[in-house]
Amino acid sequence: MQGESSLVSDHFGRALSFVVVDVSEKGEILSMREERNVGEHFGGMGKVAELVARLSPDILIVKGIEKKEVNACR
Repeated sequence: MQGESSLVSDHFGRALSFVVVDVSEKGEILSMREERNVGEHFGGMGKVAELVARLSPDILIVKGIEKKEVNACR
């Protein structure tokens, strides 16, 4: 993980990992952690959008994501 310098994957479902950042109301980074992509593209089980939805994000910063995946992340 490269933290704030991490690149955004060109393909949401094939990203190696996801960076989860907790931010204060003042915009300060409180914590940052890497969550490995264990979805079906990497030999795991389940759709990546479902795995990300379990993280309960307020915001996603992504590239290369289909509308059905956006809806599944909700």
